Amino acid sequence: MSYIFQLSYMSQSREPFSQEQLDEMLVKARENNDRLGVTGVLIYNKGVFLQLLEGSEEAVQEIFQKICLDPRHHHIQNFFENYTKQRMFENWSMAYQNIDTFQPTTIKSLQQIVQQFHNVDIVATRDEWRQVLQAVRSEI
Repeated sequence: MSYIFQLSYMSQSREPFSQEQLDEMLVKARENNDRLGVTGVLIYNKGVFLQLLEGSEEAVQEIFQKICLDPRHHHIQNFFENYTKQRMFENWSMAYQNIDTFQPTTIKSLQQIVQQFHNVDIVATRDEWRQVLQAVRSEI
């Protein structure tokens, strides 16, 4: 059995993204991810991106390096890198959801993660972030 590499990060956009800009970015991301065999989820709210990428380590790292070089992003924080037996978002080349559409408990958890992002002394644990991602997956 081969393992799936997961990488999750959060970043701040330099300028707020319009829905049109998000849609355009998602089209390109999905095309690229399909080509590379990468799946995942993107959550965006008020200038903050939260993302999980999963696939081969080479493909995921390639995408993450492009994100790190993208001038639209800054304050990029890699939450975790992990190997797992099963993808969390196996049916989505790039699932997308705006935070406002989630259940109140999921929104609160996401807001806590974002608050921790802005406080460099507090970093969400891998387990906390995985629990939030599982809640997100159940709501998409």
